[in-house]
Parts: sequence; structure tokens; C-alpha cells
Amino acid sequence: MRAGNVVMKAHSDSFMPEFSVSGSGAIPLQNNHQDNTFGAGNRKSTIVKMGGNDTASTFTPRVSKSLIEEMTDAELAEFKKLPSIELDDIQQVQCISTISEGWAYPLNRFMNEQELIESMNMNTITDADGERHIQSVPITQYVTKDQMEALKDEKKIALTWKGDVLAVIEDPEFFDNRVEEISTKTFGTRSANHPFIARMEQQGEYLVSGAKMRFTQRIKYNDDLDQYRLLPSEIKKIADERGADAVYAFQVRNPLHNGHCLLLKDTREQLIKQGFKNPILLLHPLGGW
Repeated sequence: MRAGNVVMKAHSDSFMPEFSVSGSGAIPLQNNHQDNTFGAGNRKSTIVKMGGNDTASTFTPRVSKSLIEEMTDAELAEFKKLPSIELDDIQQVQCISTISEGWAYPLNRFMNEQELIESMNMNTITDADGERHIQSVPITQYVTKDQMEALKDEKKIALTWKGDVLAVIEDPEFFDNRVEEISTKTFGTRSANHPFIARMEQQGEYLVSGAKMRFTQRIKYNDDLDQYRLLPSEIKKIADERGADAVYAFQVRNPLHNGHCLLLKDTREQLIKQGFKNPILLLHPLGGW
């Protein structure tokens, strides 16, 4: 069974509602139960209405800033001498990319315990001004018990990938990796058939964060796709150069099929009806799970 189908089945067995949202409304997925109640033995599709304004919005989008500070030669020599955690999972490297490039704003480090609890229970994280931002999936870094014992008194810890320093955690703090709680509250299941949960089951017993993190470089994967991995500021620049007065985004793991194309075409038409003159599509086909 394909991974995506396994995930959908796991949610189905847990009686979780499924829905797909577009810019002009929502398209319910297949409803396996016709009952109008939601609970054990019953499921229903949820329709979420979006938009509704008759005129174009004047809201100004926030463009997240990169958190990357390139190392000097002296800093590189210093950081290479630090006690380190060698990352053993490419997805943890990708998490560093996500945070350092500004995509997880206002998160500026791997989540500490308070941020993890908020994400699990509220699907948000709170910035320094008290404003809450959507963050429904925890972004954390795990360590083993032996690593925690060896590093708990250190002031700085380097995070490395194939010996290359990607980030430095300052004033590290360790706390329990609550795999069961994260699984059930984030994904609504404990099934190891869920690929993310299967990964968590292999993680260490503790999580590590810190007072702050220094991101030392813009990560390159050397897979012929780095040219498409743009910073938020770079995407904003392209939109400005093309004269866009609205940008609508779509992320998908697979090649676009006709249903996707119709959805995106309709979204553009709806934006034009609202008064926008040149809405352009930002397509993210490179990732997701």
C-alpha cells in the first residue's frame, strides 16, 4: 500500500475527518459514512469556506527574514572544536533549512518544551509580542540518553551533517521526547504505519533546544534542485519583478493532474473577480508528506 494511502487509512480508522481546501471553497474528500454525526463508528467530511470578500484585499504579506549568519574562518575553526551531534536523518537537516530560511516563523530554533506543548495542544507557537502563529507539526531535534548525559553541561553544541557544521545550539536544554503524546495529539493515531510516527519510534529518548541557535550556512543538497530552493525574500523579489498584485500558493508531492490544474485555474479566476489584476501562482512541487 502506498504511504499516502496508509496514512489516510490510519486517519480513517481513528475516525478523523478529511477535507481539501481551495482558494474559493473546499472540496470534500470521499465520505465513507453518510451519518451526520462525528464520533466512534461515524465520520463526515468537513467543508471549510474560504474568502468571501467581494473586493481585493489591501493586506501586506509578511516576508520572513533568513536567520543564516555565514561563518568566518575563525568561527568555523571554533565551531569544529565544539562537542557535537552528528545528524543521522536527512529530514533533520531539512528541518534546519526550514527554520534557518524563515519558513517556520516565528520559530528561530528547534522547539523548546513550552513551544512543543503549545504546538501539540493549540497548533500554534507564540512570538515575542504574544501573537500566535499556526504551527501544527512539532519541529524538534532528538538525542539519545547517552548523548544527553554527555552534553548536558555544555554551553554550546554543534549540529553537524557529514562533518559539516550546520548550526550551533547555545545554552542547551534537554527534555523528554514524548513520542506517544506527539503522535496522538499531532496525527490522531499511534499506528506505526504512519511514516512520521515510524520515524519517531526510532528517535532518542530526549529532545534538545536552547536559548538560541546560530545557523551557519545556507544548506545545499547538491541534487540539481538547489536552484529552486528560494528564500522568502527571493520569492518576493520575483513576484515584484513580475508585477504580481497577489500570489497564491500550492504545495504537492506529485506531478500536477487535471484536478489540480482546474483548482488552480479556478483560484486565479476567483482572485480576478475580487479585483486583482495579475495574480500569479507559487507552486511548491518539491516536498511534503
